[in-house]
Amino acid sequence: MKAEVVQSFVTAARDVLAQEMSGPVEAQKVKLQGGPYRTQAITVIIGLTQQVEGAVILGLTDETARAYCSHIMGEPVDELDELAQSGIAELANVIAGRAGVLLGEKGFVTAIAPPTILLGEGGVLSTLSVPRLMVAVHTPCGIIDLQLAAREK
Repeated sequence: MKAEVVQSFVTAARDVLAQEMSGPVEAQKVKLQGGPYRTQAITVIIGLTQQVEGAVILGLTDETARAYCSHIMGEPVDELDELAQSGIAELANVIAGRAGVLLGEKGFVTAIAPPTILLGEGGVLSTLSVPRLMVAVHTPCGIIDLQLAAREK
């Protein structure tokens, strides 16, 4: 996969999270991940189609998810109820949408699917023969795991 495709997702995640968190956000080095993905407490999957196909995977621990939701809602969030889940799904949606815009500026036509949420830590998610690129994004609310399992069509 071209570096400009990967960089579009990293840039989108960093920019969206910095805006949402109103604080410093640092994306770590991109790493190639092999084997199945182990879900975190909350994992959001957004499908990609057209010239870049695959999926964006966003993983958060329970603590990070509650801290993020508490921050955006302006009050403590003690459980990841439907409203909290919706907020995290929308975060992933905005990141994927922003990446799609950046990709479009580079000549890649990409569409995103509605988010799917997996709840519960330790589930196994396989991307089959599509390798995953992972970047840990450090935020004021905790680490958010961004994975890109995609290929150019």
